[in-house]
Amino acid sequence: MEYTKRGNPVTGFVMVGLSVLLFAGVGTFFAPCGVHEDGKFGVCHWAGQAVIACGIVLLALSVIHIIAKSGKSKAYVSVSIAALGIMTAIIPGNFIDLCKMPTMRCLTVMRPSVMIIGLVIAGIAVADAIVRNVASAREEKEF
Repeated sequence: MEYTKRGNPVTGFVMVGLSVLLFAGVGTFFAPCGVHEDGKFGVCHWAGQAVIACGIVLLALSVIHIIAKSGKSKAYVSVSIAALGIMTAIIPGNFIDLCKMPTMRCLTVMRPSVMIIGLVIAGIAVADAIVRNVASAREEKEF
């Protein structure tokens, strides 16, 4: 399939899949530390909640990316996805602190997973925005 300004829909579906992996993963298999012995949640729990919220917004933006009709609209949505992907990647440990002990689950599992997925989403979105802008400019020149 040729990549025109309308584009190849694969990038949108990949971003949907990664967004689902992000919020579902932080809620399940790479979740932060659990409830402490005194019954309270640690700060890493709230970092996980923020990542889940960002993952849901990334999912919504990815669906908008798939639904959007014009290439420029898709490029603008991709830029938004890239910005939110980067922000999501740096939430745990930067915007919201994590546990102090380096062997805790939030530092060994959640943080690296969130950083990798967030940066991959951002990378895909940046590449998509660049390709769509180049394709749009090329098609505008032809007319």
